[in-house]
Amino acid sequence: MKPAQDQTQAKSTEVGLDRLLSAFAAYTVPFVVVLFALGTLIYWGRVSYFASGAFQAIPMLEGVVLALSLALLLVAAASRKWLYVLFAGWLVGNLRLTALSMGWDTLWLGQAVPLTLVPLMRSVTIALYYILTYALFTQLFRAELAQIGYARLQAVGRFSGVVLLVAALALPYDQFLSVMWAVVGASIALVVFLLVQVIRLTRAIEAVWYSVTLAVVIAIGSGAMGLFASALHIQLFDDTVMHIAAAFVSSLLIALVIANSERKERHHRIKAQAELSRVYNVAPVGLFTLSMNGALTRANPALLSMLGVANLEGEHALWENHFGRQAWIKLVDHLERDGEVELEMQNLRQSPDQKRSSYRVKAVLENDQIEGSLQDITGHADAISQLRMQANRDPLTDTLNHQGIDAELRASLERMAECETYKLGYLELNSLKTVNNLYGKAVGDDVLRQICERVKEILGLNGQMGRLTGSEFLLFFTNVTLEKARELAQKIIDDLLVRPLMIGGAPFKFKCSMGLVELEHAHLEPEDAIVVAKRAARMARTSQTGQVMVQRHDARQLAEQGQELRLLREFNSGFSPDGLSLVMQPIMSLSDPFSSLNFEVLLRKHDRNGRLVPTGKIIAAAEESGVMSQIDRWVVNTTLSWLDENAGKLDNTAFVCVNLSGMSLNDEPFVEEFFATFERYAHVARKLLVEITETVALHDLASTRSFITRLQSLGARVALDDFGAGYTSFAYLKQLPANALKIDGAFIRSMNDHPTDVAIVRAIVTLAQSLNMFTIAEWAEDIPTLRTLKDLGVDYVQGYVISQPQSPDLIPHASSSAGFIDDHKTRQFVGYYVQPNPDDSSRTL
Repeated sequence: MKPAQDQTQAKSTEVGLDRLLSAFAAYTVPFVVVLFALGTLIYWGRVSYFASGAFQAIPMLEGVVLALSLALLLVAAASRKWLYVLFAGWLVGNLRLTALSMGWDTLWLGQAVPLTLVPLMRSVTIALYYILTYALFTQLFRAELAQIGYARLQAVGRFSGVVLLVAALALPYDQFLSVMWAVVGASIALVVFLLVQVIRLTRAIEAVWYSVTLAVVIAIGSGAMGLFASALHIQLFDDTVMHIAAAFVSSLLIALVIANSERKERHHRIKAQAELSRVYNVAPVGLFTLSMNGALTRANPALLSMLGVANLEGEHALWENHFGRQAWIKLVDHLERDGEVELEMQNLRQSPDQKRSSYRVKAVLENDQIEGSLQDITGHADAISQLRMQANRDPLTDTLNHQGIDAELRASLERMAECETYKLGYLELNSLKTVNNLYGKAVGDDVLRQICERVKEILGLNGQMGRLTGSEFLLFFTNVTLEKARELAQKIIDDLLVRPLMIGGAPFKFKCSMGLVELEHAHLEPEDAIVVAKRAARMARTSQTGQVMVQRHDARQLAEQGQELRLLREFNSGFSPDGLSLVMQPIMSLSDPFSSLNFEVLLRKHDRNGRLVPTGKIIAAAEESGVMSQIDRWVVNTTLSWLDENAGKLDNTAFVCVNLSGMSLNDEPFVEEFFATFERYAHVARKLLVEITETVALHDLASTRSFITRLQSLGARVALDDFGAGYTSFAYLKQLPANALKIDGAFIRSMNDHPTDVAIVRAIVTLAQSLNMFTIAEWAEDIPTLRTLKDLGVDYVQGYVISQPQSPDLIPHASSSAGFIDDHKTRQFVGYYVQPNPDDSSRTL
C-alpha cells in the first residue's frame, strides 16, 4: 500500500472512532433513562423476585447495568479516557447502593450472597461508591478545580476515601456506619464548598447540574424529602420508590454532564482542527509530512511554492528529487539517532539558469513518519556567506587572510583524504623590503596590490592566493596536474622578473622565489603543509636561478618528517623552554683519568608524548624557524646558573663544554647579552669551553676571531668543534687562537679499521701540540679505540666507552669523569693502562 493510502486509512479510522464515541455519549442519557425506568416499573408493577420466582426482573436490571458498564469500558479502552472507566464503576456502585436501600442487596445476578459476607460486602460497597463518586467528581471538573485552587482540600477528599475503605475492611458493620456518616457528612460539605466555588468562578453549567444531582441524592437519601412532605401533609411515594428515584435522577444527571462535556470537547476539537487547518494553509513556513521511504504525503501551499510544484504527484512527491539523495540520508540519520533535527540544505537546480536556494529544515520523528517545517533562508545565507567571505579576505590585497587560509587548507586536506593530491605554492617577494625602505610603506602597499592582481590574473580559475605575512603568500592550485601547477608558478615568477613594476615613474624589477610541493594522502596538519611549501621556497631562494623549486612528498616522507614539522610549527609560534632539558656527558683525561671532572652540556627535548626528539632535528628546526639564538641563550643561562649553584662541588672541573651555533655568533644582540651574562657569573663562567664549529668559524673569520679573543680575555676558552670535517681547517687554523681542537667523531668511531683515519688523527694531534692546544676525541665506543687514542697522544676522550650523558643531579657527586665508567673491563683498562705522562702536562687543564 502506498504512503498516501496509509495516511487516508489512518484518518478514516480516526474519524470512525470519533463518531463512535460521539454516538455513545449521545445515547448514554436515553440508555440510563430506559434502565431506571425499568427499575421503576419493577416496583410499581409489584413485580418482585421474592413474590414470584418466575419473573426475574431484578437480575435482568443488573445484567443491563453490567452490559452498559462493559460497553463503557470498551469505549474507555478505545478512547483511552479514564472518565468512562469511572462512570462504568460508578453505575455498578449506584446499582448496588440502590439494592441496599431496597433490601435486595443480598442477591447478585439472581444468586444469593452468603449471609456471613453481607455486612462486609455492604461496608465495602459504600466505601467504594464514595471513592468512585469523589473520583468521578474530580475528573468531571478537573479543569475547573485546577482553576479555583484549594489543592489541599481536594486532597482531604481523596484521603477520606482511603480512611473509609480501611474502616470498611477493619470495623464491624454497625461501627463502620458511624464512621461512614462522619466521613460522608464532612465530604458532602467539602464537595458543596468546591461546587459553589466552581459555579462562582467558572459559571460552568455542568456544575449546576451536578449540584442539583447532589441535592436530590442528599434530600432523598437522608429522609429530608419525607419529613418535608409530612410537614406539608403531602402524600409521597414510599422509601423504596424514593431510593429508585434518587438513583435514576443521579445517573441521568451524571450522564447529562458527561454527554455535555463530550459535546464541548468535540466542539473545541473541531474548532482547533479548523484553526490548525487554516494556519497550516496560510503559514509562510513550509510544513510537510514525510513517510520513511522519502515520500511527501502532505504539504501546505507554502511548501509547494518553495518546491516550485503544483501538487505532490509522481516524482514531485520524493524528497530526494528536490534536495538530493545525500540530503535525505543525512536527514534520516539524524532523526534515527536523536529523534529530532535542525539542519541547513540546498535545493537541486532543475535547470542551469535556476538559482540554488538555502533552507533550514526542522523535523521530528513521530509515529513512523516525519513531521517538519522548511524555511527559506537564502537571503540570510547569502548575507552570512558574504560576511564570511569578507572576514576571510585581506583588505589590502583582496587575497585570503590567515583565517581564510586556514579554512582553505583544511578543505584541501579533506579532499586530499579522498585520495586526491594537493598542490601548494609558497611565494616570497624578496624585494618588498627594499621597496618599503626606499619609497615608504604606502608605495610598498601599492606595489603589493599590483603584484597580487597580476598573480590572480595568471591563476585565473586554477587557484587562489592567500597572504601569510607582508611579503609571503600561499598559492592554492585546484583541479590541475603538478606539471600545470609548475607552469603557472613559473609564469608568475617570469612575469614579475621580466615585466617591471612602475614605482614613482621608474621601472623596478621585482625579485621573488617560489616553492611548489605536491602532497599525497597523509595525516597532515595545515601548519605542516605550509612548512613543507616554505622549505621549498627557501631552497628556491638559495638556488638564485629564478626557477620554481618543485618537490613531491608522499605519505611515507611526510610521516618521517612529522616530528620535525611539529617542531617547526612549535618554534614558529614562538620560543618556549617547555620540554627542553640539559644532560652532561663526562670527558675523561687520558693522561690522568681520575684527576678531573670535565663534561659537555648537551641539549635534550621531549615531545608532548614524552618521546625524545633527536638533537639534530631540534637544531635544524630551530635554525629554520629563527629561534636558535633563543635556544642558545637558554642553554648558556641554564648552564651558568647550574654551575653557580654547584660551584662548591666542582673543584675538580677544569672545563665545561658548551656549543654555540653560527646563527648566534652572527647575532650581535645575542653576543652582547652573552658577555653580559658571562660577567654576571664570572666566578664560574671561566670554566666554559665554548665550542664553535669550524665551518661557522671560517664563514666570518674576522668576527669569529674577535669573539674568541674577547672570550679568552675574560678567562674562558674556545674549542673548534668537528675539526677535520672541512677542507680549509689547516690553512686557516693559525688565524684562530683557539685553545682546543675537538676531533670530528667520524674519524674516531671506526679508526682502527681505517689506517687513513689514524693518520688524520695523528696529524691533528701533532698540529695541536705545535700550537699549544689540547685535543678532545668524540665518539669513542670501545677499549681498542681508547688504546689507539692514548698511543696517538690525544688528551681527552668522550664517548659511550666512558659514559652516556648523565643527569645534572649526578655530576656533583662524582670526583672524576672516570668514575662514571660502568664496564668492569674498561675500568680495569683505564686503571692499569692509562697512566699519567709528565710530558702531557703542558696540554691539559
